Amino acid sequence: GDAAFRNDWMAQLAREVRRLRARCERLSLHGAEARILHAIESEGTAGTLALAQSRKAWAAELGLSHEALYRTLARLQAEGTLVLDGARLTLRQPGRRL
Repeated sequence: GDAAFRNDWMAQLAREVRRLRARCERLSLHGAEARILHAIESEGTAGTLALAQSRKAWAAELGLSHEALYRTLARLQAEGTLVLDGARLTLRQPGRRL
């Protein structure tokens, strides 16, 4: 009834507030690497983030150019920090670098 709807609505609003707070925190970080790692840690599960959008759209959400995103992802993968598998981004050691 109305109580169930109200509780579901409040839970949805609380999730949205948490998501927006994390986004504000992320946008205050300096540098592509910090923003990427923060996004994976805060929005992923156990160090893995499955993108629900293109990398270009994700770059815009992170406040980065897509070139900066692609360069940084390639570097993080080359140094062994990150595993890229299509739309799935996995940190080798979650929580270690933040």
